[in-house]
Amino acid sequence: YLFGTVHALPPGLNWLRGPIRTAFDASDELVVESLVTDEDDYFDALLAYGIASDGRRITQRLNAEQRARFTRHVAQSRMPLIMMDVMEPWVPAMMLERRGARRDNWQRRYGAETILEAAAERRAIPVTALENIDLQFGVFGHLSMPAQIALLEKTMTGMDDPTYNARLLRTWTGGDVETLAQLNTEGFGRHPELYDSIGPMRNERWAGWIQLRLDEPGGKFFVAVGAAHLAGPDSVFRFLNERGITARRIPNAP
Repeated sequence: YLFGTVHALPPGLNWLRGPIRTAFDASDELVVESLVTDEDDYFDALLAYGIASDGRRITQRLNAEQRARFTRHVAQSRMPLIMMDVMEPWVPAMMLERRGARRDNWQRRYGAETILEAAAERRAIPVTALENIDLQFGVFGHLSMPAQIALLEKTMTGMDDPTYNARLLRTWTGGDVETLAQLNTEGFGRHPELYDSIGPMRNERWAGWIQLRLDEPGGKFFVAVGAAHLAGPDSVFRFLNERGITARRIPNAP
């Protein structure tokens, strides 16, 4: 089973029911993108991987308008500018994204992966990951500097949009794959390197993993990845189709 998640959500949602619950309960293993979900562990890993090797500060890489927005968002997120400024731009982009989700009380502890991992623990089924922290952060760390700045810009643009979280939630709960694909590609149009690295390259690798698991005997597994990876022309489904694997969508309860 393939299930598209949102990593941070508001409290009180009752989505693990109906066909989703049936599929999860029929599975013998939960597979997620990464097992690093604790906030402190996540931020510690970011800091360990993301110090700029050339010694240049982010505020030296940005133009005046970008610099003003960057310092404002860092201050609003209550993160020390002196620490963020020495990082490569992809690090504050990811940290601001996680902090920005909290604007409407969206938190990782209410996110789909956290709920699923807790449910897997109650069922005593194994939880595995498609990527370890080295692979996941390596994707971002190998981006060119213009692509990293584009990622930071995309994150700040999302944080500046007070409607973004509501649009994402409406799209996700409604199963609107087409709109979800549009939301995912906002800000990527002028930066194919960023789009390819975060989307198609990872999707192709995950499709290969799924093919290998399908070739193994026995067992069912429930793969939960960011919903954007299951939407659009370069989704995981594209690369499964190229391997001769056809996915069938299961309608969810209204």
